Amino acid sequence: MDAAKVILKNKTRKMDIGKADFGEKSQYFVNIAASGSLTELTYGVPSEVKSALGYAAYLIKGAEMLPRLTSNEMRLTYDDGVYEGGLSMFLLGMTNSIGGFEQIMPDAQLSDGLFQLIVVKPSDPVNMMKLMALALNGKHVDDPNIIYTKTKSLKAELIGKSEGKELPVNLDGEIGGYCPVSFENLKQHIEFYVGA
Repeated sequence: MDAAKVILKNKTRKMDIGKADFGEKSQYFVNIAASGSLTELTYGVPSEVKSALGYAAYLIKGAEMLPRLTSNEMRLTYDDGVYEGGLSMFLLGMTNSIGGFEQIMPDAQLSDGLFQLIVVKPSDPVNMMKLMALALNGKHVDDPNIIYTKTKSLKAELIGKSEGKELPVNLDGEIGGYCPVSFENLKQHIEFYVGA
C-alpha cells in the first residue's frame, strides 16, 4: 500500500549503477564493489551479533581477524592515476552506506556518474584498528594509509607475487567474480519512484 502511494506521487529520481566486467561475463551493482582480505570482515560478523553490538561488532571481529589478514599486490588504474603495490582492500562505492556504516564514503552522490574509490594500504594491526575506529565518523579518508578519490572507471588486476591467485570481488554483498575486473559507472542509468 505504501509503495502504491509513492508511485501515485509520480516523483522519480535517476541513479547511477555500476557495471563489473570480468571478461567472460558482466555483473551490475547499485551500492558497492570490494575486494581484498579486509572484505572478509563483513562476512565474519553474524547478523545477530551486528544487531546486538552495532559497530562494536566489527571492531571486535576486526581485532580477532587482523593478525591473519594478508595483502595482495595489485595494479589499480583509475581516472586520476595508477596505484601499484600492496593493498588490504579496495572499495568502490555508489552510496555513503556500507554495512550500516554511514560515513565510509562521505562524498557519495547517487547520480553524479562517479564512484567513490577507497584503497586501504597494508599496515600493522594496531594501525588497522585505528583506521576502523576512524571509519565510524568518516575521518579515515585523511589517513596516509588510505587513497580516497572519485573515478568513472577502475581496472583492478593482480600483479607480482599475487598474480595467478583467485581473488574474489564482492558486488553488493555477493561474490560477483574474480580479479582481474574492470568497472564502469553507468550514469543515471536507472530510474526509481521516490517519496517526498
